[in-house]
Amino acid sequence: MRQIPGFYYDAERRRYFKIEADQTAPENAAWSADNVKRRRKKEADRAARRQAERRRQAAFAKAVKRSAALDEPPLVGGLIRRELFGASHGLARRRECPGRGERVDVPGAAAMMWAGGLKMRGSVRLWPEVSENKGAVSALWVGGDGKSGLGVVYAARNDKVVRSSYIATDRNGEINTHLAMAEHPGVVFDTVQEPCFPQVSSLSYHASSGRMFMTSRQPTMYPGIGFLKPRKGEGPTEPGWILGDLGYSLYGTTERPSRNCVVNTCVAAPANARLACAAGTNMGILRWMDNDLVHWLTAGWKRRKCKGSSHKPLEEPEVEEVETTGSEDITAAKAAQGEILALDFLPLNPAEIIVAGGRLSTVPIIDLRVPEAEWTALRHTSSVANLRAVGGYQVLAAGPKNAMALYDLRFLRKEEDKAPKAETVPIVRFAEYKNDAHMAIGLDVAVGPEVGIGCGWEGSGAGVVAAAHDDGRVAIYSLKDGMRLKSPAVDAIDVSLDPGGGPGSKHGVVKCLKFATMPGDGQPSLFVGERTLVNKYSLWEVDEW
Repeated sequence: MRQIPGFYYDAERRRYFKIEADQTAPENAAWSADNVKRRRKKEADRAARRQAERRRQAAFAKAVKRSAALDEPPLVGGLIRRELFGASHGLARRRECPGRGERVDVPGAAAMMWAGGLKMRGSVRLWPEVSENKGAVSALWVGGDGKSGLGVVYAARNDKVVRSSYIATDRNGEINTHLAMAEHPGVVFDTVQEPCFPQVSSLSYHASSGRMFMTSRQPTMYPGIGFLKPRKGEGPTEPGWILGDLGYSLYGTTERPSRNCVVNTCVAAPANARLACAAGTNMGILRWMDNDLVHWLTAGWKRRKCKGSSHKPLEEPEVEEVETTGSEDITAAKAAQGEILALDFLPLNPAEIIVAGGRLSTVPIIDLRVPEAEWTALRHTSSVANLRAVGGYQVLAAGPKNAMALYDLRFLRKEEDKAPKAETVPIVRFAEYKNDAHMAIGLDVAVGPEVGIGCGWEGSGAGVVAAAHDDGRVAIYSLKDGMRLKSPAVDAIDVSLDPGGGPGSKHGVVKCLKFATMPGDGQPSLFVGERTLVNKYSLWEVDEW
């Protein structure tokens, strides 16, 4: 109500009264001069107290800062926000939420918590006699010995020297060899020099046969693929895996020898497969069978006699010259006969289905139960340097041109998937992936409960990708939406001055990344070949809180 000078407004009577002196005003009249003055003073005091309280609250809000624990890991902050502001402000789809950080979904929160909590947990020095800057880890395999509780690592340096060692960790996941020497007095923790090929290209362990398969890029008549077979410990004090005490065969026997065969990679088959491993070569794909014969996966052979030689003619795979550019449609069978750089078994039916990637952008999906003409394929943006099967139907492909994408095989068009004419549309793209031209570069995937207990990964794509970049760094991405996850420890990796990057390369790159769960650990660790060291990155432990 508008205030009129010299008048008092009575809200109950809804009218104005002229302010009178106390001598003329009725007793206890609200419009007497003293009562009006007293009332105005009380209202002014009340307004001053309210203003002081607002200033105090503003100063207190500036002094109190949000705990970092509410944002890192984000799962904690997400649960508290849901309690304070309701389900719609909890662990919803990730997007920026002003004043309350990021909002994330439940599987994404588990992956972000895992990535954000990684810390460096020590190093394995397989070449202590050389400087860590002299070379780079070029092939890597890490696993666990369940009997003794020790980890095991095999690695090659500069494609030449292969060594192995045990990995001993304490209750906090730290690599602690001195403690392990006291707990395992009968175990020798020195590094072991293993027999190996020249130009070692890959290492892969076949658990069913106890063989460590090894491949070589050196051109030979017989494919450079063989195995090491460590002896299993039988005594109570012996570990389940005796390093240095082994049988081995460094060359597989093919029924059809081939000149200048270069083996780029191999992947051990799952336990229920009819073969021991599959290998990618410059001529196609090889299968190492249970009878230790190595067969070419693709058909079509021709007999060729060497000029000026009296030796028996060699049988070589009949591979057509296929242009990597142009409008010609590349079928799955043709792509499988080209140069193969990456292989994996599809988890949907690991005994029968193989996915392969190489110099061509066509990725054949090889079903061993059907003829070659019925094999299907997808088409990536670029050549494929790394390939991983994820879940039952998804395939992750990564290569040059900063191209990394996740594909779902159920979305392939049946009428075109035998010779895809255009790039297959992925379900997830990784926009921040950086690899302009490298083919020998590290990548590995961890999915499901491995990166978040109870995260409900099946059907949701929950999981993480560890990928090396061409600037010498390593990044962790979410399989859910392709976003790069914050991981201070992993983001700090930088091998850009590594001389192992290759001749003419501007930056060194991390060539080997491997996820593995050590015995007794509930979460996987990320093992990174940083120069000549194998460094372990694991999730934080409860003891540190």
